[in-house]
Amino acid sequence: MQKIDAQTVAGAVFILFGLLMVFHHLLISGRLFDLRDILHHEFFEAIVFTAGLVLLITSLFNRK
Repeated sequence: MQKIDAQTVAGAVFILFGLLMVFHHLLISGRLFDLRDILHHEFFEAIVFTAGLVLLITSLFNRK
C-alpha cells in the first residue's frame, strides 16, 4: 500500500475547499461568476484552486 504524504492531502483539501466556495457562491448569488463581487469570491476561489493544483502536481513529480 502506498503512503500518502501531507502535500497530497493539503492539495486535495485546497481543491475541496475551492469547490465548496464555488458551491456556496452559486447558492448565494445564483450564478457562477458575479462581476460586481469579483474581488471577493472569484479571486479567492482562483487562489485556492491554483494552490491545490500546484500542490497535487508537485507531489506527483516529487515522488521517488
